[in-house]
Amino acid sequence: NLVVEGSTLSSLQVSPSSFSVPASIKTGFAVTGNFANGDSLDLTGVVAWTSSAPSVATVSNAPGSQGTAMGLTP
Repeated sequence: NLVVEGSTLSSLQVSPSSFSVPASIKTGFAVTGNFANGDSLDLTGVVAWTSSAPSVATVSNAPGSQGTAMGLTP
């Protein structure tokens, strides 16, 4: 669980924002939380990852590999 006191989460920035994952290749994504007080924090390991096209690519939520995408064979 993530507890942030004293500042509101303003936005999330996913990096890279868009990416094509070739079949059988893994690539990593990261997410940064930007807070109202100007602070930022790597939230890669605490967000729930999902793919907009799960038949094309999956994204891991497993501990130690959160945000790792794997392209599937078409």
